[in-house]
This record gives sequence, structure tokens and C-alpha cells, in this order.
Amino acid sequence: MTDSTLIPVSTIANLASGSQLTGKQPPASSQTDSNAKQRRYKLWQLPANSHCMIIGTCLTLQEVKQIAKKCRYPTDGKSDYDLHHFLVYQAGHTDSVIARKTHSMLEKKFRTDVTRVRSCSSPANLLEHWEGMKQTGRIAGTLWAVITHPECDSGVLQTIYGEVHMMSHLAGASYHQQLAELPNKERSIASKQSKINNQKSRWNSKLLDSEKTIKRLEAENRKLREKLERMEQDSSVSYLQNSTDSIDHRDYRIVRSMLSDTNNTLKETRQQLRDANRQVHDQQQQLQQSTHDMQRMERLVNYLMDKGEACNTDDSCDQTLSGKCVLMLGGMPSQCRHFKAFVESNDGDFLHHDGGVETNYAQIDQLISRADAVFCPVEQVSHSAMLRAKRLCKKTDKPMVFLPKASLSAFVNGIRQIPSHS
Repeated sequence: MTDSTLIPVSTIANLASGSQLTGKQPPASSQTDSNAKQRRYKLWQLPANSHCMIIGTCLTLQEVKQIAKKCRYPTDGKSDYDLHHFLVYQAGHTDSVIARKTHSMLEKKFRTDVTRVRSCSSPANLLEHWEGMKQTGRIAGTLWAVITHPECDSGVLQTIYGEVHMMSHLAGASYHQQLAELPNKERSIASKQSKINNQKSRWNSKLLDSEKTIKRLEAENRKLREKLERMEQDSSVSYLQNSTDSIDHRDYRIVRSMLSDTNNTLKETRQQLRDANRQVHDQQQQLQQSTHDMQRMERLVNYLMDKGEACNTDDSCDQTLSGKCVLMLGGMPSQCRHFKAFVESNDGDFLHHDGGVETNYAQIDQLISRADAVFCPVEQVSHSAMLRAKRLCKKTDKPMVFLPKASLSAFVNGIRQIPSHS
């Protein structure tokens, strides 16, 4: 089966045998038909030069492969571009099962965006909606909803096409910049892991030394106790007190003093051992947390490099934020691009407000009204902004998650605290 072979709807059962039909592109006038104006456009009814933009922007590579596998199109030996080119070609033919499967997936994936744009009644309304949603970063869903709207005309289409085209250039430049930063991040992770291993080794060595010291002192303590007992049980106690030819009373006091010193040293050593055990426990927890941070960073890096494994089942592909909008109030701007990448990789929207001293309450109110959940790193946000957000979230019954620090691991853990119904 070649890339130019149409996969028709009428012969789904014969897909494996490589049957071929020649589909026909719908005439351009079909988009101005009165019936077309009454309902949203289908994928194959859109202009042919828009299919590349739609497939490339609205579908991930994993979803492209999923569509091809469902339609029994062989993907072995095919490059990413081959699969993209194949879906773009099939998208323009009304009798292609590939086009229909693609349209169905896009409708299901972006049903929330389609609902949002339903109230638009003119091309001007569509462009206004596009500009507003573009600021939130929800490009793919809004693109599909607007371009298939019955009020979308050539002017709207040309405007959106030009902006998405330039976004692709900017995204490519950003991708290469992040790719160039990967070696430094990997070296930083390796250096941190090495420091943790060295510190753990030092504490383990100190722990072993403390245990040896305790054993030695306990042995000395036992010997002194035995010697003292023998002296106390000796039938000639009076002899010890009065005789000058045997052990005099001074030796007895020396043994007592040595035993007391040994007991004190033993207590101090045991306390040092308890302190060392606590420190080792703390270091082990830090090591475990650092390992989790490294694993999450690796998953984020894999996402940025598009190395994520394809979903094997539909259920696994649905484990996303499902269009939820997340607001980060505070934190460092340099970290927010990682948070944004993580949220968008899980089908969510990301908003950010610096939460500084010069707080714009109107802007905070506006962002919280758009968000489904608010995250607040307590160490990097102004007190007034935090209290303002807390009152608004309580009033609107929205979850507000306080992060112990502005790190990727804390943010990911906070995402998991969002109720599924919020």
C-alpha cells in the first residue's frame, strides 16, 4: 500500500489486502453551499492547503500512528514525515476511511473547544475568539473549532494560517534551543546524583565507625562491671578498706570513676549514633526525592524531544487534564516554561502571574476566573497576592494547591491533588 492509495470507507474489510479506489476532491464551491453554512465543515470539505496545518498542529505523532494502525495501514519502516504526508493526502477525500477516522478523533479530542466557539455568529467573532484563546496557549483546539465553523471564511482562514505558520517557526527555534540545553541539564543531574551518592557513602562510613565505637565501649564497660562485682563480692571487703598490702580504697574509687566515665562516654556515643541515624534517614529521603525529580525531568525531556512512547490503548491516551486550565501564582518565570510544557503535554492550559509585591488585583481576578485550579509556591509569592487568590478560590469553589517550593516535582505532585471533577 503506497502513500497515494486511498483507503475507502466502503471497503474497510479489504484494507489488509491493499484494495485501491480513486477518491475525488470536493469542489471549492461546496464550502459556500447553503447547506454547508448551516453546519460545521468536515475535514475533507476544508481547503486542501489547510490539511497540512491541521494534521501537524492538532494531532500528535502518537495519534497519527494510532489512526494508521486502526485503519490497518502499515507503519513499519515509515518515517514520521511519511505518516504525516499520508494523512494529509487522505484528509481531502470524502471516501477515505482515514479522513473519517481523523475527523472523528479531532471532534472527540476538541469537543470542549467546539462548544466554546459555538456562539460565534460572524467571521469577526471567530477572529476575536481566536485572539483571546491564543493568549492562553490553547492553539490546537481553537484552530480546529474555528476553521470548521460555518462562519469561517477565506479571510479568517488566511489570518489563522499565517499566524500558525509563524508559530511553527518559533516553536522550531525554541525546540532547538531546548535541545542545546539538554547536555547541561543532564550534567547537572549527574553531578547532583554523584554528590548524593558521596554524601550517602560518608554517612554510611560514619555510621559504621559509630557502631564499632559503641561495641568497644560496651566491651570495656562489661569488663569494668565484672571487675567491680568481683571486688564487691570478695569476702575480704574490710581487707580492701583497711589493708595496706592489698588493693587499697583508692583503687576502688579509680575503678568506680572509670566505670562512670565509660557510662558517660557510652551515652554520648549512643546519642551521636541516634543523630547519625536521623541524618542518614534525612539523606535517604533527599536521595529518594532527587531520584523522583530526575525521573520527572527525564520524562519532560523525553516529551520535549518527542520520544514519548505511543499509547497502546485508548484508555491510556485519556489520562490527561482534559482541557483543564491551570494558573501558577508566583514562581520564577524561567521555570514556568517547564510547567507549561508539562501541562500542555497532558492536554491542559497553563497561565502564570508573577504574584509580586506590585500586585495587579484585577489581573489576578481575571486569571483565576479562567482557571480550573490555582497553584501557589509559598516561598515565591507575595502575601497579599496569596490571600487574594485564597479568598477568590474559596468563593468560587476552586482548588488551590500550596507548593512547598517552586520545583517541577512539587508542581507535578500538586497536579495529582486536583480533584477529577474540578
